[in-house]
Amino acid sequence: MLMSQIVVNNPLSNLKEFKLINTLERDFGLRIPVWKHPINQQDEIRRAYIKMGPYQPKLAEYPRTESGRQYRQFQYTWFDQFPWLEYSPSKDAVFCFSCFIFENKVPRHLTFTTEGFRSWKRVNDGVRCALLMHVGSPT
Repeated sequence: MLMSQIVVNNPLSNLKEFKLINTLERDFGLRIPVWKHPINQQDEIRRAYIKMGPYQPKLAEYPRTESGRQYRQFQYTWFDQFPWLEYSPSKDAVFCFSCFIFENKVPRHLTFTTEGFRSWKRVNDGVRCALLMHVGSPT
C-alpha cells in the first residue's frame, strides 16, 4: 500500500479537512486572504479552497447599479464564460479565484483580489472586456 493511499483513507485526516472546509468563509468579500493565515496553514487552506472551487452563488436577482442612465447588474451566465470568477454578495463584486489562491502580500491585481470588480458595462465589451483582459494580462 502506498503512503498516499494511507493518508487519503485516514478518517482523522478526512475529519480535519471537513472541519477546515466548514470554517472557511465562502464570500470573497468577507474572507481572509490566504497570505494572512499562519504560514504553516497556508498550503492546507489553499487546498481546501481549491477543493471547494470558486464561490458562484445563484441568486434570484443580483443587485442593480446605476451606470449613466441605465441600470446594470451581474449576470449568472458569466460563470460559464469565466469559470475562475467568484461573486461576493456582500460587496456585489466579482473576484478572481486563481489570484486569491496564489496572491502574496502585495497583490498585483487589486481589482480582482481586494477591491472587487463592479463595472458590469465592461464585461461584454468586445476586446476591451475587463474579464478577458484580466485573463490575458501578463502581470
